[in-house]
Amino acid sequence: MTNSENQADEILALQSIFDKKFHLLNENQYEVLIEFDLPTSFTIRLKDKISIIQHLPPLSLIINYHDEYPSDDPPSFILSCFYFSKIDLEKLCRKIDHFLFIPGEVCVYDWIVLIKQEITNEFIIRTNFEEQENDPRA
Repeated sequence: MTNSENQADEILALQSIFDKKFHLLNENQYEVLIEFDLPTSFTIRLKDKISIIQHLPPLSLIINYHDEYPSDDPPSFILSCFYFSKIDLEKLCRKIDHFLFIPGEVCVYDWIVLIKQEITNEFIIRTNFEEQENDPRA
């Protein structure tokens, strides 16, 4: 199969998996909104108002195809999420950069799985750390 055919097949597969969370921007670029589960809900308190947060807005992954994908190189990408720090997003980008790319194989779905795992792990670590840090007995 040609790179163009592999790219078209990958787009069709991702559209069927992510449905309304998939947005084709043009023939070489698309966005996937990545939702993830919070390990536990948390509470935000502001003055006399309390909100329990169980879900957060999705993270945006924009994929840009080029002529060498998937035969030689992975696609380029942009990650964005308004509630993640630039440092956290840069760490995620580096994880994707170091993810094993197999020439000739599409990789975007694997990247999405990696992103979900990393975000969930980060929330678990931070939640546990914050709980320990806020406990006066520790």
